[in-house]
Amino acid sequence: MSNRRRTTAVLGLVLILVLGLGIWHREQFKPRQQPQQLLTAKNQFVQLPSFAAAASGANESNKPPQVIRIGIHISNIYNVELATQTFMSNGYFWLQWPETVQQWMDASEIEPRQLIDFPNNIVSYDFLYEPMLKAPRILVDGSREQAFRFSGHFWTEELDFHQFPFQTMEIPIRFEIAQEEFALNGPTPISLVADAEQSDPIGSLIDIPGLEFKGARLDPFLHRYSDDSSFATANNRKAFSQVRILTVFNTHPITAIGQWLIPILIVMLTVFVGPAVSARLSDARIAIPSAALLTLVVMQQSYEITIPQLSYLTFLDLVYLWCYTVTVALFILFVWSANQCASINAESPGYEQKLGAVTARINRIDRRFQATSLVATILFMAWAYLR
Repeated sequence: MSNRRRTTAVLGLVLILVLGLGIWHREQFKPRQQPQQLLTAKNQFVQLPSFAAAASGANESNKPPQVIRIGIHISNIYNVELATQTFMSNGYFWLQWPETVQQWMDASEIEPRQLIDFPNNIVSYDFLYEPMLKAPRILVDGSREQAFRFSGHFWTEELDFHQFPFQTMEIPIRFEIAQEEFALNGPTPISLVADAEQSDPIGSLIDIPGLEFKGARLDPFLHRYSDDSSFATANNRKAFSQVRILTVFNTHPITAIGQWLIPILIVMLTVFVGPAVSARLSDARIAIPSAALLTLVVMQQSYEITIPQLSYLTFLDLVYLWCYTVTVALFILFVWSANQCASINAESPGYEQKLGAVTARINRIDRRFQATSLVATILFMAWAYLR
């Protein structure tokens, strides 16, 4: 079998292996019907169209709910951990409630601090939540007002890593009515309502290193608990009013390029320049893609520990996969060229002429590989970013 046929056979086997792995992966992770003995989550956060809809009970209340107004100020966000999707934050908020709610609270012996819960708080022992006034302030219209200070460790479900490291990071904190009797479909419904146009929900220390603060917004939500939760009675799901403040950050493009893409491009530069090495230096040529592959593997492993395990490929994952493909292709090319040079007997007549002809042919293929791989890399990275 000639070297060309042997190389074609090897490439065909590699292609079949890749296709086989792709089919296996698709079948392995295809959604399957859940066994009967497994439970599924039924608790839901449902975003409402407006705070007016929240104030009216969002079709959950049998009678018009009482309204508690909330104002929120986030002073700081820090210790953001992408791998665990957690962060720490502190700030304060204030509540205003009517006399009717105060009567309900007195009847159930509920303190103002017990009105609000933080559903996405994950660590209770270091959570600070305390009133800022000794007693609620009575306003002119007879309603009550109390301000609270909070600080704690939170979890975010809003992170999307598809474009990592060029991503928009959304960090939420949720405030929810805590008492069961104050559920929207309970006997004494209460709706939590914020001013969507609040002018100062974010403090001056909100900046996170490496991220650019874009803004914040307040959203109304419902939190529906499942039929068989501890809150459920008479097969009636409880629905609690909730307000979410969402702070939005973008990664700095220059920071993302310098931290994640420049090291990859430096490694790939050696791959693109590799074919310029003389075809007669087979050992040196083969060492180039080998070293590049090892470097890429180490770099990808160090990147993967900074983000959570995902069920999809990020932009950076696609870049690494493409770099592996180009580097492996270069390795196969160099192995083929080394075999071509080694197949010429040094003692045969016309050795130099034969070697020169083979070298010239290899150089032409090398130049084509350089141009093709460089253009294909640019196009692939553009596609991976814009997909």
